[in-house]
Amino acid sequence: MKNPRKKKAPLLEVVEQAWDVAGVSTPFPVPEIGSKITLHLTRPAPNPPGRPPSKDPADHDINLRVTRDRKNRYVKTAQKNGQSLSAWIQEVCDAASQ
Repeated sequence: MKNPRKKKAPLLEVVEQAWDVAGVSTPFPVPEIGSKITLHLTRPAPNPPGRPPSKDPADHDINLRVTRDRKNRYVKTAQKNGQSLSAWIQEVCDAASQ
């Protein structure tokens, strides 16, 4: 006696197995043979250009833990001066260390 269940397309079986391994339920109703499955393969967009190379690249980090209010005050002050927080902190620390 023949199996009354319809056989699934091979690609669909592979996709379902990957979902099972990942522990994810199928996001849409599973089509049977005869249904059209369209795959759209595209190349990823190229990465946008990064930060330009620095003449004096940083090679060390400084980590500073502060309260949220203090950081917000620092950010507002830096923005008033048209600077990023990092640039403002460097300027203040350089001026204090001269």
